[in-house]
Amino acid sequence: MNTARYCEFKDLETADKTLKNSIIESCLLNIFYGTQGMFYPTRPLSKAEALVTIIRVSEGKLPETDEAIWRKSYTKRAKQL
Repeated sequence: MNTARYCEFKDLETADKTLKNSIIESCLLNIFYGTQGMFYPTRPLSKAEALVTIIRVSEGKLPETDEAIWRKSYTKRAKQL
């Protein structure tokens, strides 16, 4: 996968202009990805997304074997902590 291409978002122009570089960097660092080419910079962060973010920042990206329930490994790790 071309990470740079994966971190191109169709809705980046709706983000605060001072945060655009940070949004791209957070994607390149495997912290935030967005979905289907969208980042949704004005949407509030859900509790599940916040939990995943905390784990990714502190421990790195965990294996995500099932796209339908990718948060499961993060929830499991959070409970362990």
